Order: sequence, then structure tokens, then C-alpha cells
Amino acid sequence: MNEPILSLAIPTWNRAEIVEKALEIVLPQVEKNKDHIEVILSDNGSTDNTDAVIKKYIKDFPDINIVHNRQSENTGFYGNFKKCRELSKGKYFWLLSDNDHIAYGLIDCIMEVLLGHKPNFVFLKDWKHAHKVGPQRPFSTEVYDVDRGIEAFNFKTTLISAVIFTNKKTKDDELFKTFKGNTFMGFALFVESLDISKKAVEISGTSLFIKDTKVSFNAFKSFAVDLIACIDYAVKNNILPQQTANIFIDEVIKGLTTKHYILFRLTGQLHGFKYTKKEVDDLLNGGFSDYKAYTEVLNPLQTASKPKFLLLVLQKHLFRLAKQRLFR
Repeated sequence: MNEPILSLAIPTWNRAEIVEKALEIVLPQVEKNKDHIEVILSDNGSTDNTDAVIKKYIKDFPDINIVHNRQSENTGFYGNFKKCRELSKGKYFWLLSDNDHIAYGLIDCIMEVLLGHKPNFVFLKDWKHAHKVGPQRPFSTEVYDVDRGIEAFNFKTTLISAVIFTNKKTKDDELFKTFKGNTFMGFALFVESLDISKKAVEISGTSLFIKDTKVSFNAFKSFAVDLIACIDYAVKNNILPQQTANIFIDEVIKGLTTKHYILFRLTGQLHGFKYTKKEVDDLLNGGFSDYKAYTEVLNPLQTASKPKFLLLVLQKHLFRLAKQRLFR
């Protein structure tokens, strides 16, 4: 097989049933494009029957180039992700979580885009949190300049399963060292791959059906510290202009962190983790204080007394939050 166009990597650990469903959906699609795709399956030392599931699908799809790696011990998400990256040989890299089940027909659309447009990256615009993959819907595409695409797609690109990007490995050793332990390690690799002179392609139409699993990270730290580190790296290394970075973080604050903060103030926790108000406020102030949206949107909620906070939520946020099903 010549150098593949796409390396599709799925790291997994002790999720035999979930990864089996993922492979059941993705491998028949890959088989139709087998001359252009390699599939990397990295088992992080599972103690359930994950290894047997993977071997079954390798046997069932002998014509697909499947690279099967089994770690001798659990190396954590960071270690397993790093191994997937090291094993990949394609011109483009796509990291799927084992709980990201792709839409039927998506691989055909992706390959048409990669072969036809040769973009810097592809962004999958629409996804659902659902246990079952829905019926196939038509996909549509739109072409952007890379910097305009980053501004438009914004924090959604931090869901690494939603971006397929050029497999540029020249700085991998430095990046894996610099961003070790960073929640957005994958986003850091994506940022390093950006080439403002090229194009990005957006694919619209539900592409990922995400089976919800327990969140295991501090969302406030992830966005106010880890993501800021990635964006600062992009600006420092002239990958993104400061204006684009400012727009990106302002949208993070307005579109995501403010929602998280309201939920935290109302319930005392976020994603099952309990924090003190001071812990959260210190993180947010340390990461976001230089940004316009922090001053205008988030900080007024932080400094408000409880009665005023509730009034601000009712006046400015509650309807929108309810509409977006934050409290489902």
C-alpha cells in the first residue's frame, strides 16, 4: 500500500462494547476507500474483551490496512494518543474517541473533500450526543480561508474528533513535551498543523453521534489554562494572528465558559466535580482577564451578589440557556 491519504486512529481502553459498535459502523465505510485509509487501533492494556473484539474485526475485514497496537499497561489517554500519532503514516490525521460513532456515508464525503480540495483541515460542523447513530442525511461542504475558518468554527475545534488535519509531525516531540498533561493536547497538534495560506473545508450535516461518558477533567482549568496555553503558542509562533486568537477566546467565554459558570453558581458543581467559588474565580481571572468578553459578560456574574447574580441570569441568560438545554 502506498502512503495512505488518511490515518484514522481510535485509542481505546476497557470499552469493548462501545468500540465494537464504532468498528461495526466505520470499517465497512473504510473498506470502500481501502486504498486511501489506514486504521490505527490502540488498546491501552484493556482487561476486558477489547482485544478479542479488535481481532475479530481485523479478521472480518482482511483487505483493510489495520494497525493493531496493544499497550503492555495503561499509559493514560496521553500515552495512548501519543502512540496513535507515532504509528500514523497518512497525509491527514483523524483521532476518534471510541465513543464517537460516525454517521453512515461520512467517510465517502471526507475522502471526496480530501482528494478534491486538498485542504489544510476539515471541520465536522454538526454532532449529537446520542446512543444510536441516526439515518444517513445529505452532507454539504463550504470552503473557508484557514483563519476565517478558525474564527467561525471556534471552540468547537477543541473537540479533536471533529477536525481532520494535515499529519505534520516535525514538532511532535517538542509539542508532546510542552503540552504533556494538557487537556487539549490534540488541539495543540491541530494548531501546529495550521497553514494560513491554504483552505479549510466545513462539512455540515450530523457527522458524529457521541455516546456520553463521564467527564474526567476540570472544565474551568481546561479552557482558562490549557486552551489559553495552546492559543498563546499559536500567536507566539505566528500560526494565528492576535486578532483571530482574541475572537476565538471571546467566543469561548461567551459561548461556553459563561454557561459553565452559571451552572456552577446554581448547583455548586460542574460535571459532578465540586469546587469553591474562589477556586473557579481565580482560574477564570488568571486565564481570561485580558479579554473583552470576560470584562463584559463573565466578570459581572463573578462579582455579583447572589440576588444580583440570579437577576442577571434571568435577564440575560436563562432563556438562552434553557433553549440550548443546558439543564437537561
